[in-house]
Amino acid sequence: MGEILKALSIIYKYKTSEYAKSTKNGILKVYNDRGGLGEYFTYEYLKEIIGYKKFLFNVYIPKEDGSTTEIDLIMLHPSGIYVIESKNYSGWIFGHENQRIWTQCLSNKQKNKFYNPIMQNKGHTKYLSEYLSGFNGLPFRSIIVFSEHCELKSVTLTTAKHRVVKRSDLLNCMSSFINTISERIVTVQEIDDIYKVLLPLTTTSKKQKQMHVKNIKGKIRTVPKVRPLAVQAEEDEKLEEAQEIIEVKPVDTPAEASQQPASAPALCPKCGAAMVRRRTVKGKGTGREFWGCTNFPTCRSIINIEQASKAKKLKVVKATPKAKPIAAKAEKVELTPPAQTPVLCPKCGAAMIRRRTVKGKYKGKEFWGCPNFPKCRSIVNI
Repeated sequence: MGEILKALSIIYKYKTSEYAKSTKNGILKVYNDRGGLGEYFTYEYLKEIIGYKKFLFNVYIPKEDGSTTEIDLIMLHPSGIYVIESKNYSGWIFGHENQRIWTQCLSNKQKNKFYNPIMQNKGHTKYLSEYLSGFNGLPFRSIIVFSEHCELKSVTLTTAKHRVVKRSDLLNCMSSFINTISERIVTVQEIDDIYKVLLPLTTTSKKQKQMHVKNIKGKIRTVPKVRPLAVQAEEDEKLEEAQEIIEVKPVDTPAEASQQPASAPALCPKCGAAMVRRRTVKGKGTGREFWGCTNFPTCRSIINIEQASKAKKLKVVKATPKAKPIAAKAEKVELTPPAQTPVLCPKCGAAMIRRRTVKGKYKGKEFWGCPNFPKCRSIVNI
């Protein structure tokens, strides 16, 4: 009996909610839709915020090319226009504000990639502000809300323009906005007027919604396919291990400087930064000198000095589906200087780097590899 009363209470609470009245979605549809359920739970938290407010759900904002961008939830409040992107995910979440792709790691070791929600919401805010350009100086707030069942294991923000929080921390986040208002207040009349302007965009026809989904799928199809995550992650780890220098120091004494080759590399072949002469002072390669990128550790590109004289003619061979690239077969690779480097990678156009397989079937085999590995796995045989 108690379970029945609890279920009836949940049904009644949902049916009388502003979310149900606005979206006209039945409770079974919402509870069977992870995205919709996340939006509803987010609304349940937000409705507790004090002050005059109005909510809009699944707002389809028109773009200049005729397509639309969908905003999960908008809250109009005197402290600002809150543009909220709901991510009802579980597992561990990894991402950086400037990275295009974020990662979700589940307990079964499965990894899922998804588009950076900060960049996604940045686009939402841009088109919304343009649509509401008739209202001067509106303060827009971008908030990404993840489920309380996930762990924001490593999420890095470089600016204060966006907030990324778990749903359980949403009220604290909102309070920080409300209690530190530095911009103008949105008046009650403006809230009502903005609500009237945006409300028609929530009643999009079924045909328009299908067109929106079609446009999104079209964009997804334009993204090049990548190798399985398990294989790609393993190769990424092995490549990083082969290139990592535990500790380096500049070679700056007069004696050491006099030993530098006259033709020192001017730019890093990977990122274009200046290269400096370094020596490994710890680990397996102790005493080995090389040219290292000044952007280390962000860029770990190196050029081995002792092999700078080795240069061979190149024969450009495009990798075919039947011929597995050497880089994929090699367990470890080592960077060597770019003598007669091809101007562009035949696949993505980046400047290629001379590499040598140091382990596996093709041990000792030299080849030209794309600096964008593992994203681009194009090679040129030497």
